[in-house]
Amino acid sequence: GQELGRRATREEVAAALGVSPEDVGMVDSALRERDVVVGDLDHGGIELADAGYSPEQLVADAETRERSSCAIGRAFRYAAVSSSYNTGWRS
Repeated sequence: GQELGRRATREEVAAALGVSPEDVGMVDSALRERDVVVGDLDHGGIELADAGYSPEQLVADAETRERSSCAIGRAFRYAAVSSSYNTGWRS
């Protein structure tokens, strides 16, 4: 909207994106709903539910969970390798 000095119309957004105004309307409507899914929930997507959390906080929480999961996995692998050396067992 900075170039226009106003908010772009649905038709202007559609033309800039190369989609139909109806597509822009569907996305706009979906984003105005209380619960919005970003990405595929089965593959790391998140649901932005109206629970008082900002999108930034939800993303930060998801990143923290991912880092924690990776750290736990590394700890288990390290423990398995360490125990194999301590017991003399090697794979």
